[in-house]
This record gives sequence, structure tokens and C-alpha cells, in this order.
Amino acid sequence: MPPKKTKQKEPELYEYRFSFKVDERSTFGQRHYLAHNARDALGMFAYAMLKSLFDQKVYQDQEFIIAKEFVKIHDTTVRSPKFELDDHLPSHSYKATSDKPVSKSEDSPDKIKGVVEEMAQRLEIIKFEEFNRWANRWYPLRLPLEEIKEEDA
Repeated sequence: MPPKKTKQKEPELYEYRFSFKVDERSTFGQRHYLAHNARDALGMFAYAMLKSLFDQKVYQDQEFIIAKEFVKIHDTTVRSPKFELDDHLPSHSYKATSDKPVSKSEDSPDKIKGVVEEMAQRLEIIKFEEFNRWANRWYPLRLPLEEIKEEDA
């Protein structure tokens, strides 16, 4: 009798919803993503917003690096934060800020840093939520993200 193959379960996808404002406009937008965790959803959001906010000449095939750097702003597990949070904002909204001006340098790391800083200045995440399909309701998530703990199987 042949040995049984253990069927590995695919990681589950969760639905995430972002409510946000761009460039301090009075209206807000909403985007939905399916992701394995909140950090992945934030990366997808950053990637999509980069594509819609900037001309391709600005990021020149560096979109994944820029999106990853944007996620680091909102992630408490990063040990050396490059940005500081603005503590004067109301608790219902969250915006990462930097006191440094946007870099216009052609040097690649400086240019990436400049684009990330500009994204952080132009975007305000009003709500970040995860959908619980069993309870059929949205649950708010806090930014910056806290450490994701893996579940023991």
C-alpha cells in the first residue's frame, strides 16, 4: 500500500479594507484586498497607491522596493524606524510623517526614500479593517502594525 500523502492546506486569505484620503481632500476613497495577513494587505495598498499617485518615471521599476519601504513605516517590528509618527493626529486617523524634505536626488536610495516620504505625506489612512467572514463583520486594525504571531498547527 503506497504511503499517504499529507495534503498541505493553503494559507488562508483574509479580506482587508482601507479607507483613506489623498492630498488632504475632503472625500475619502476605499480599497479592498485579499491577503494572507495585514502586512501583505498594506504592501498591496502601497503598491496600488504608488501606481495611482505617481508617474512611472518617478519610480522607474522600483515599485516593489518603494512599497516595502512604505510598509516599514507602519510596522512596529522594524527595529530602526526611519520616520516618526505625528502624535497630534486624532485617534481615528493615522498618518506617518517625516520632518525631512522630499529628496530630488537622482541617487537611487535617496530617490526611493523621497518617493516613500512623499507617499506618507500625501496619504492618510482613516480606517484599516479586516473582515471576519464567520461573524460577517469588519474589525478595525491599529496602525502601526503590531507583530504578527504565527499560529501553531
